[in-house]
Amino acid sequence: VEFTRTGRGDEIYLWFSPDRGASWQRIDFGKDDPRTYPSFDFSDALHGWLRTSDHLYATADGGRTWEMVR
Repeated sequence: VEFTRTGRGDEIYLWFSPDRGASWQRIDFGKDDPRTYPSFDFSDALHGWLRTSDHLYATADGGRTWEMVR
């Protein structure tokens, strides 16, 4: 999993590789406050959290899918 900002302001993308970096899939989280820098952390290979200025997301499948939890 890798995080990038587009450079166009406030769009957030997270990149996921299902095959250890051979290919990458973009996950779009939409708009966020451009003054903040979203962060993410994993407790193990499957479970992680992404925090933006407005929301908290969780994954239980290594970053393949994300669910907004608040």
